[in-house]
Amino acid sequence: MYMEFQDLIKREDYIQNLLKEKKDGKLSSSNLFICKDDAFNEILLQLVARLILCKNDICGTCENCSKIIAGTHPDVKTYPKNQTKLLVADSNEIVQESYVKPIYADSKIFIINNIDSSTEESQNKLLKILEEPPKNVYFLLGAKVIDNVLPTIRSRCNKIEIGSNNKEIINSIFPNRDLKTNLALSVSEGYLGKTKQFIEKKNFEEICNFAISVLTELKSSKEVLPYSKKMYELRNDYSLVMFVLGLALEDLLKIVCGREDLVKLEMFKEKLEKVKDEYSERALIEISKLIPKVDEKIKFNVQPQMIFDNFLLSLLEVKFICK
Repeated sequence: MYMEFQDLIKREDYIQNLLKEKKDGKLSSSNLFICKDDAFNEILLQLVARLILCKNDICGTCENCSKIIAGTHPDVKTYPKNQTKLLVADSNEIVQESYVKPIYADSKIFIINNIDSSTEESQNKLLKILEEPPKNVYFLLGAKVIDNVLPTIRSRCNKIEIGSNNKEIINSIFPNRDLKTNLALSVSEGYLGKTKQFIEKKNFEEICNFAISVLTELKSSKEVLPYSKKMYELRNDYSLVMFVLGLALEDLLKIVCGREDLVKLEMFKEKLEKVKDEYSERALIEISKLIPKVDEKIKFNVQPQMIFDNFLLSLLEVKFICK
């Protein structure tokens, strides 16, 4: 799927524009790609690295393309190295390495994933090199949330914002879909990198079914304990549980407002319709506000079980008060 995925991305307008800029000698040395799908971003940045070094329009078979795909190209450096967040040490190394001449190709490329999750200090270390890069050095930055990227970084980069993938690409990659694939596509909202992650995740369906059950089957405070225990079992995936729950809340609100045609989680539509009379519009809106608070508390609290207990009790309380 990976190579097929990249071949389809090559058709996108922003890739064609970058190819034209390369041919015209106008390709920016610093490019910032903004996409909510971090898995897609990683695939995309590697593709753009091939675009820069390939002499045959991203052929996939030349030595530069082959080495980049294999992750062994000496002139394509990917950061962060052993973690998800760019560190100050990484930024210092990027600056130093950028002045070292390429070994194999005509240019040198630095791929920086998740620049938006790095500290302000590590971003600041890159400002000068992004503004005045050495000749034939390119920086490819990926971010999910542009507001988390320093304005000074943004101003030094060519910004390319990318939405979800179009239906043609989705249908080309998934011509025959099973239930898990359809569910993954719904939850990923059409972002193929996320879809691929979800399909490969063994307990993905379990997580989705549990998240839906919180809305459709949790009826009283007596039932909170088993649900809280299950959330604790899934604590390593709690963010996905909460994300699916958020989507379900949006869909239930659409159903309550008579807009069933806009529901995203089609496979759960029947279950959600059965409980529509249990929730008012106000209750659904207020419950949605509880979700980001869970993530906030988890980051600063070592007692997730208590956080899950309180969240579920609060959900039931809001549901009752806002009838």
